Amino acid sequence: MSTRPLNLSPELAEAVERARVGLESSGELPRPGGYRSPLSPEGRAVIERIIADGTYKRLADAVAAADPEIADQ
Repeated sequence: MSTRPLNLSPELAEAVERARVGLESSGELPRPGGYRSPLSPEGRAVIERIIADGTYKRLADAVAAADPEIADQ
């Protein structure tokens, strides 16, 4: 996530605010306090391990090699 401030035109800022209010009123925005992972601590540890040990990259590379159309996605 970028931490640089955005300079929006007044029209775009107004459109963004309307969208935010709409999403907030429909319950589609995350709760205050940020994202909360649905993963258990054990699940999170497994994911961290397969990323750290290279398993995830190896599997992603194998999938991309099997289907070149998704290689750049």
